[in-house]
Amino acid sequence: MSEEKRSAPKRTVTWPVLLLVAAFVGFFCLALGYALGSRSHGDYTVYTQTDAVFPSQETAEAAESVQAEEDIYPIDVNTADAETLELLPGIGPEKAAAIVAWREENGLFTRPEDLLEVSGIGEATLEEIRSLIVCGAETE
Repeated sequence: MSEEKRSAPKRTVTWPVLLLVAAFVGFFCLALGYALGSRSHGDYTVYTQTDAVFPSQETAEAAESVQAEEDIYPIDVNTADAETLELLPGIGPEKAAAIVAWREENGLFTRPEDLLEVSGIGEATLEEIRSLIVCGAETE
């Protein structure tokens, strides 16, 4: 026998085989990513199986907080007790007590600017709470 026939021919990998292997690996990676389910994106979690977007727990809690604020405000400074007045930003126990005391001594507030007559309430505090208060039946 000749030497050519005794040794086995060397096989080379052709481009169709490489293409098939690459396609298989790509498909495997996509299937694995799909099977793992979800990925977190900031405030939302995106579930790839259903393409639905759900708010995160933090976003849901923030929405509930905003709803709770809408139920509290506006606060009527003519009828609110000191504890309720403390819900206003910048109004602590002393300022709330001062508002109640002023109201008892001088009568009802007719407009938000009347709060400037209360000790401890200045322009900055009034501007901070102006949109959160009413004086009696008045609506702002």
